[in-house]
Amino acid sequence: MATQSEANRKPALPLSATDVRVFRAVEEERRRIAMELHDDLGQQLTSSLIIAYQCHESIPDSDVEAKSLAAEVIECHRRIALASQRLVSNLQPGPALKFGLAFAVNNLVLEIQDLGVSAHFDDQLDDVELHPDTVLHLYRIVQEAANNVVKHSGGGNLDILICASEDNLVVVTITDTGKGFDLKRADHGRSGLSNMALHARMLNGDFSIQSVLNDDSASNHGTVVRCSILRTTVPVQVSSV
Repeated sequence: MATQSEANRKPALPLSATDVRVFRAVEEERRRIAMELHDDLGQQLTSSLIIAYQCHESIPDSDVEAKSLAAEVIECHRRIALASQRLVSNLQPGPALKFGLAFAVNNLVLEIQDLGVSAHFDDQLDDVELHPDTVLHLYRIVQEAANNVVKHSGGGNLDILICASEDNLVVVTITDTGKGFDLKRADHGRSGLSNMALHARMLNGDFSIQSVLNDDSASNHGTVVRCSILRTTVPVQVSSV
């Protein structure tokens, strides 16, 4: 029998100073790791890729097997470099966010599609202007939910909808048709559920998760993550705590 789990739909509880400090620490650690990946690992990958190219060019064309192996090494380096770039982008999406929430989410969807996941983004934000920190929090919610789909859903489609409603709300909905999960048994820390909830609380938004486990009796299995906020929301200022 299918099991359905749903978080209570109610306004976020007031934030404590500890909540904000935790958020600040997480974001600072993301920035630090992103910089190390970009500066240290990125430079080493570039250097090793140059060496791989030099080795490939030094091998005579008559040595087909060695030439082929060198080409495989180059391709492996390229894949690692792309994976590193994706990690940096996920950890610190600042450049993409400068162009707005829709631009950043669309880039995220393209990266997910490159991983072989069926993903679609429906932008109905209608050029609504949001506070820069609001953009970051909403993006983090989308990112966490999308990462859960890639890692845990077991397949299915991913659909992301961001819309501006007539009652002055911005609503973000992330839906997948994967295997679903039991919310009561989920590891909220490892699955990013607590992180999504914290981002919603930073925006004083309504946040909910609904999931239906996939079994023979479930025709609508999968998970729906939803967050709604006022368009005029000004997030809690992390630097002020």
